Amino acid sequence: MRSNSTITDIKGNKQGTLILEGLKGALWYVSKSGDVELISSGGVASVSVGEAHAAILFSSGNVGMFYTYGDKAQQPSQWEWIGQFGVGVKPEYVSGVMMTDLQEVTDLSCGNSFTMALRSDGMLLAAGDNSSGVFGNGTYSAYKRDGVFQAVQRDVVGVTAGSDWCFVKKNDGLLYKTGSNNRYECGDKAGGSRRDEPCLPALVGIPDAVISTNVGRSIAIDNNGDVWHTGCGMGRDNWPVGYHLRRRTEWELVPELHLKSALVGLKCETMAINHDGEILSCGTGNTRKFGQWHTGDSHLFGNRLFGEQIALTPNASFVKADGVWLSSYEKNPHGGLSLRDDPEGWSYEVMLHPADWIQVSSLQNLGINEEDAVRAAIALA
Repeated sequence: MRSNSTITDIKGNKQGTLILEGLKGALWYVSKSGDVELISSGGVASVSVGEAHAAILFSSGNVGMFYTYGDKAQQPSQWEWIGQFGVGVKPEYVSGVMMTDLQEVTDLSCGNSFTMALRSDGMLLAAGDNSSGVFGNGTYSAYKRDGVFQAVQRDVVGVTAGSDWCFVKKNDGLLYKTGSNNRYECGDKAGGSRRDEPCLPALVGIPDAVISTNVGRSIAIDNNGDVWHTGCGMGRDNWPVGYHLRRRTEWELVPELHLKSALVGLKCETMAINHDGEILSCGTGNTRKFGQWHTGDSHLFGNRLFGEQIALTPNASFVKADGVWLSSYEKNPHGGLSLRDDPEGWSYEVMLHPADWIQVSSLQNLGINEEDAVRAAIALA
C-alpha cells in the first residue's frame, strides 16, 4: 500500500474530494460515485472548493478552475455554471482544468457560487454571484454565466469566503466582512445582507485572528489560542444545559477553550485541535449533543485521538497523526465519516492513497466486490 504521508491537504464538497500531495504538488479528485482522476501531476500550491467548483492555485501564481462532478459523465447545470469559474463563456463540454488569465495570485477562497483571488499587489479579484454584495465594493448584481474576474478591493492581505459572505483582512491589520449575514455568521447583530455597503469592520481589536466559516457559524482563533464565535452556539460539556444552543448575533469569546486550529463544516459540525494535539468535535447534528465539545474519551472518537492536522468535508473527516492520514473509512476517501451521522463505535483507519483507489475501481469493474478489491489493491501496491 502506498504511503499517504505526502498528502498535505484535503478539501471537498458534496460532489467529491480533492487531495493535494504537497511534495510535488499533485492534485487528485475522487467523486462521490468513486471516479478517481489525477487533475494535475505537479505544481499545485493550494486548492479551495465551492459548491460545484474548485479553484486551483499553482506555484507559478496562475489559477485554474475545475468542475467538481459527482459522476464523470455529469456536466454542470445552468445553476452550477454561474460565472464563478471566471473563464468567460461556458464551453460545450467541461473536462479537466480550465485555466484563467489570472497571474501573480497568492491566495484563493471559494464561496458557493463565487471565487475570490488575491494578487501579490494586494488587489482582490472576484468572479461569480454578487447578489449578496459579497464583492464588498458597494455594488451587488446577479450572476453572469460568461463572467470574468474583476478587481473589487485594494490593500488586502488575506481572504476567507463563506457561502455568500466573506472575511477580508487588510493591511491596516483589521478584519472586514462583506455579503450576507442572515444567520449572523459575520457577527453583525443587525442581521441580513449589507449588500449595498462596502467592507465593514469585524472583530475589532482582534487583528490577527484566523477565521473558519461555513453555513450558520464562524470561528476566530487569536494569537493566544482564545476562541471567538458567532452564529450557531458552541459550548463545553460542563456548561449549563441549553447555553450552547443559543445563537450568537455578534462575536463572543468562548470561555475556557483554547485551540490551535478549527474547521467549520456545512451543517455547523466542527473539528478542532487543542494545544495538547487532541482532536475535538462540536455539533454532531444530534440535538441532545449539539454545540458541546467532545474529547477523545467520548463515544465520538473511541480512544483519545491526537494529531497534527485535520480535514473536514460534507461527507468525511480526516486526521493526520504521526505523519499518516487517518479516515473512518479507509477505502474511498470521499465516503468517510460524516459528523452528523453520530454513529457508535467509530474507528479511524489509514486512508488509502488515491492511486490505490484507482486500482480498487479497476478491480470492481471486473466484477470483484469492494472489500475484496481493497484487499487485492493493498496486496498489489
